Amino acid sequence: MNEVQRAISADEEAISRLCSNYIDNVKAYTQKERVKNKYTGQDEETGERLMRSIEEKIDIPRAARTISGRDHELHRRARH
Repeated sequence: MNEVQRAISADEEAISRLCSNYIDNVKAYTQKERVKNKYTGQDEETGERLMRSIEEKIDIPRAARTISGRDHELHRRARH
């Protein structure tokens, strides 16, 4: 585990924020909505990188992940 991961895992508040952010992003992604940036108040695209990273780190099987490689490619094409 690298230093950043150790620091985050030691900070329960950071973990709570990360989990909340992940849940907000999954909800928006599955409902084809945007997420509100808590700092700017602006609506933004879902954090696909965030969701994929968390799902990989907690070892969710690929078939059960919110964003599979194919879904990501289809979503990316639809936006462009």
